[in-house]
Amino acid sequence: MRPILLELFNFPLYSYGVMISIAFIVGLALALRNGKNWGIEGDFLVDLAVLVMLVAIIAARLTYVVMAWENYAQEPLRVFALREGGLSFQGGLLAGFIAGVWYTRRKGYSPWVVAEAAAPSLAMGLAIARIGCLLNGCCYGIPARIPWALYSSRAQDVPRHPTQLYESLFGLVMFLWLWSKRGKLRPGNSLGIFFIAYGFARFIIEYFRAQAPTLGPLTWGQWASLLLILLSGLVLSRRRNDSY
Repeated sequence: MRPILLELFNFPLYSYGVMISIAFIVGLALALRNGKNWGIEGDFLVDLAVLVMLVAIIAARLTYVVMAWENYAQEPLRVFALREGGLSFQGGLLAGFIAGVWYTRRKGYSPWVVAEAAAPSLAMGLAIARIGCLLNGCCYGIPARIPWALYSSRAQDVPRHPTQLYESLFGLVMFLWLWSKRGKLRPGNSLGIFFIAYGFARFIIEYFRAQAPTLGPLTWGQWASLLLILLSGLVLSRRRNDSY
């Protein structure tokens, strides 16, 4: 693990922040390329990406803090320590989606068309961002005796499930599939499929994550995954006969 990627003039560059930045840049580049196929202006996509990114990070952090409040109750200022990691991807997805729909409608675009152009970018962004989690040492898994188990810089006792890599691999596979389906699916379906697939994948991966806060029989992450699956499924089923 390498929480600090390197130092420039005594200024540390944290791996988590660097990978989030790379995820944003790569995701935006993919969306700009894909957006041309749908007649979406590049300036609009840049503005949309910045807005969604800011809203998603804030919402993802707040969601995570609420789920793991016992870790921050004694030191509330740690809420702002983003370099430690700690973002709820589901919370960021929902808030970013709402902000994206609002801004897209305001600018006169179809949210479904824009969603179709942006879906592969989200998958690739997830794949890259979770590498940041791995380097940072956060979001680690439970102890495991498997050939690919890794030590975490925050839990160096025993080898553990590399749950960060599980999500990263899922994101990469989803990106390759969504990219191969460009222009072949109904506008909006790509994003809905990604949301549902991520919900199922995250629900399973939660069983292998360590110190995941729970609510009843499931973790917060699993409840959020079920909600994501339910809402996405309802939206896709209700708009089956709608025009875009």
